[in-house]
Amino acid sequence: MPKIIGIGMPRTGNQTLQEALEALGYSTHLGCRDLEKIAEPDATIEVTLPIADIDARYPDSKYIFTIRDRESWLASCRRMLKENVPQHDWPDFWRLDPSEWAEAYDNRIFEASTTVGDKCLFYSVLDGWKPLTDFLGIRKPDKPFPHMDRWRQWDQQIKLAISMADDWMAPVRDSQEIRDQEGYSSLRIRYFLNVLCMRFDSVYLEVGCYKGATLAAALYNNSEAIRGAYAVDDWSWGNNKGVCKHLLQQTGSTATFIEQDFRTVTREQFERRPNILMVDLGHNYQAVMDCLEHYWDITTLEFVLILNHWNIQPIQDAWIDFVKKHNPHVTHQWILTTADLEDCEHWYSGLFVAIIRK
Repeated sequence: MPKIIGIGMPRTGNQTLQEALEALGYSTHLGCRDLEKIAEPDATIEVTLPIADIDARYPDSKYIFTIRDRESWLASCRRMLKENVPQHDWPDFWRLDPSEWAEAYDNRIFEASTTVGDKCLFYSVLDGWKPLTDFLGIRKPDKPFPHMDRWRQWDQQIKLAISMADDWMAPVRDSQEIRDQEGYSSLRIRYFLNVLCMRFDSVYLEVGCYKGATLAAALYNNSEAIRGAYAVDDWSWGNNKGVCKHLLQQTGSTATFIEQDFRTVTREQFERRPNILMVDLGHNYQAVMDCLEHYWDITTLEFVLILNHWNIQPIQDAWIDFVKKHNPHVTHQWILTTADLEDCEHWYSGLFVAIIRK
């Protein structure tokens, strides 16, 4: 069996790759600066040596180069440096000035492409099992792809957002424009979305914007955390486009507007795949069902799903039928209901929140 050697840069998903390979039955080791140690396990991940030297010693190996969105990767490296997290591997990299990191990343990709490009998988862990198992020539397992660290972070952020919303605590409370904006949501929901999107690397997608209150609330004062924001609405139910965009302008936020029927949107229209999907399509069973099915392939491997108007039976029915049909892996869920519909003091007409892993 050929050796599997991970040659990606730090902070690109090496630990997740290790967990995935172990789940597939390979013995692994993470972090290596010694050519001879590669011989011991089936797979060695995050090997920091020159790629030509590795290939000269192990010419029959398969290589995996983990890749990551550039801005997200740089921000993660900066955070590691700021928090003084010890980094025993890649000593030469961590001695570089941060302004040189991007060039080092590009150089490593070029080195891999020109040295072992014909036997190397350039791989994002967000793409899950299929590219990995296809490359290794094995069957895709019937188990969730390992992203345990990600869902734990989302779990903590959602709990924090609920707690702060219940205590009427969120940065968005400083925005009178968002608080006063008419919409089918309560202040508590707006506070919840605002705190939820404080999580670093959030990419927020809202389907059905109306007058922009929840969209503006999610984005408010979160420019450092949010890596992308998208709003899908064809404005067929009341032409509120101007109101929505004006509210974002007033509150200093920006989003990419996709002004068409949500069923016609394609994955190519997203520079970054959303990891938060807010569905706000009124009380329409079919619209919610269509949205869940259509955006399944557009969202990331793991994402937070939010269904507005959960107290309304057709919304619950759409989710129940979607689960029966597609059997999504729900790691956690929260049901935030109210005694009355349109309860402006609490969760309006209810909110369903879940962490989904594909």
